[in-house]
Amino acid sequence: MRSVDVIMLSDTRNGEFHAMTCRALDTLRASEDETEFVVHIVESNRKFTRSGFSYPGVDFVLPNERFAYNRFLNHGLKHCTQDWLVIANNDLTFTKGWFSTLMHVHDCDPGILSLSPWEPDWHSLKGVTPDGEYMLGYRAGREVAGWCLVLHHSLVTRCSLFDEQFEFWYQDNDYAMTLKQHGIKHALVPGSVVHHHVSSSSADFSWWQNFRMKTVQRARYVKKWGRNFPR
Repeated sequence: MRSVDVIMLSDTRNGEFHAMTCRALDTLRASEDETEFVVHIVESNRKFTRSGFSYPGVDFVLPNERFAYNRFLNHGLKHCTQDWLVIANNDLTFTKGWFSTLMHVHDCDPGILSLSPWEPDWHSLKGVTPDGEYMLGYRAGREVAGWCLVLHHSLVTRCSLFDEQFEFWYQDNDYAMTLKQHGIKHALVPGSVVHHHVSSSSADFSWWQNFRMKTVQRARYVKKWGRNFPR
């Protein structure tokens, strides 16, 4: 039995958000027979303990600070000890064998230390078609599907991942460029399917909030990497 750490960020403000996270957890646990997923939920709702909601069987992390994506990831990382790490949105549905399919690709090419599963609707919309057992690349939203990343834990310190200046947008672009800079292979694997219910986790942001966050985060990315977006 293989044990794998999972970091899942959550903001449990109501029953709908709670049900969404529970669906992700239930499908994750049902997806593999020979893998134990050690789940660390990093919760944004600081009143969660008084909310009446719960997530049985998880390691619960409740930072006492304002939400920022990579900073909250790093809170979760402090609790991770396994060789492999899954970073997953809470608006996902996992299908049978998704993780073991990724590990098969790594076993065939041990140089692949970062992987993303396939999202049929999203990748079709972006014009990405399956091309072999796996597809190498660093394009955010294409090969690098930021809503679900699987990586070897050694990369966290080896590559100084998850720069905390990226608070919501462009963290997947920064992740991709960091891997590329260090010569780490990343693969998109069409045989591993995880459904992403797009934008469920940020649907309550106003147009202005999204615009402002994107603008600020893009400026930070350009300052760090220049106008270098892998194609």
